[in-house]
Amino acid sequence: MSVELLGVPEIAQSADYARHVANADDGALLDRIRRQSVLYDSTARVEILIGESALHSRACPRTVIRGQNARLAALTELRHVRLGILPRNLNLPTITLHAYTIIDDKVLATIDQSTITVTDAAGVAVYERLTKTLWASAIQGDRARALLRKAAR
Repeated sequence: MSVELLGVPEIAQSADYARHVANADDGALLDRIRRQSVLYDSTARVEILIGESALHSRACPRTVIRGQNARLAALTELRHVRLGILPRNLNLPTITLHAYTIIDDKVLATIDQSTITVTDAAGVAVYERLTKTLWASAIQGDRARALLRKAAR
């Protein structure tokens, strides 16, 4: 489960997007691509939750954003990938000020360029509750694809 309100989580980033927002060099890009192989493992369950603001990022050229949004739309077609978008005109019941990923019983919270690992059960539970609350406000499926198409214009 990856959550990011202002950008696209690393697991779903296109190479062009990663080059622009993370200033990733070729070695770092190859590492990201290897980690993204889970997206194509039909036995895995991948959940990605992003804010609509990420679809309109000014951190890279419009052509890069269009390509990134097309990648996200393609991910919505994979049965084992759950992609949700938090509409920007929605009053959210809660927010997070940093990106995070929940993997099994740990949380990797990314704050700027640093990653903090949370492994205590109480800390992980906080992120799980936050995620559940955000998912309740997310749009998915056809509505998410429509929003991605609209953002590509």
